[in-house]
Amino acid sequence: MQIHVTKNGKKQGPYTIYRIKEMVDAGDLQLDTLAWHEGLPQWCALQDIPVVASTLKSLERKQAPADGDATEEIDPDSSLPLPSSVIRIKRKNTQNSQAVKNVHPILRFWARMFDLLILNLIVGFVFGNPPVPEEGENLFEFYRQIPMEEQFQLLLIWGGSFFVWNFVEALLISSFATTPGKMLFNLKVIRKDGKLLSYSQAIGRALLIWTIGVGFGILFLQIIGMVIALFYLLNKGETLWDKSLQTQVIHQALGPRKVIFAVGAFLILLSLQTLSMP
Repeated sequence: MQIHVTKNGKKQGPYTIYRIKEMVDAGDLQLDTLAWHEGLPQWCALQDIPVVASTLKSLERKQAPADGDATEEIDPDSSLPLPSSVIRIKRKNTQNSQAVKNVHPILRFWARMFDLLILNLIVGFVFGNPPVPEEGENLFEFYRQIPMEEQFQLLLIWGGSFFVWNFVEALLISSFATTPGKMLFNLKVIRKDGKLLSYSQAIGRALLIWTIGVGFGILFLQIIGMVIALFYLLNKGETLWDKSLQTQVIHQALGPRKVIFAVGAFLILLSLQTLSMP
């Protein structure tokens, strides 16, 4: 059996089961590394592929000799497959549980917020920050007093900037499988076959998020879109745009240092934005 794996958003392999075990033992692969072999409908973690998991255990048992016994030589191409009926049942259960377990909507939300904070700082530096009401002043009444021409200018600058960000995000994802916010939270966006998205695929994904995910940035449409997307993600294990485009979001573990770094980065950005306010 030949198995493909993903590392840093790129497909590698194929490897034999025996080589996979060597790489796991050496620390070059983790048990949650995405892998695929012919017959699987999509990529999933090594530990969740029944044939791989059972084979690794079998090899470990054969390679651990009993007292007084010689080590048994292993055929590196052996796959020791489970019966097809068992594989189908385990594969279905594994995919369902794994999909729901690894969605991490909170991390996705804060990754996007970090990107938008960076965008706000850049746009504010170039065009100046929009006027804000004094403490206790009614927001609606405040903006009603702004001349229509200035309101249109603000809409053009800030609405246009968020629209343009879709194309910048698509360039980053198609080139590096991540954005600054996603990198901060160890998230990557790749295709379900383990390859990087093309630029057209990344643009399509960004525009779907902008329209049905955040409702063009219009507040009440944004709330509706985000609530629907959250329920779909929690129930299906993927968002509607990822399902439509055959893409996936990879979540890697966050260590304590990365969490502290993420919190610090957010505080720095918020401080910079506060200082830049008029």
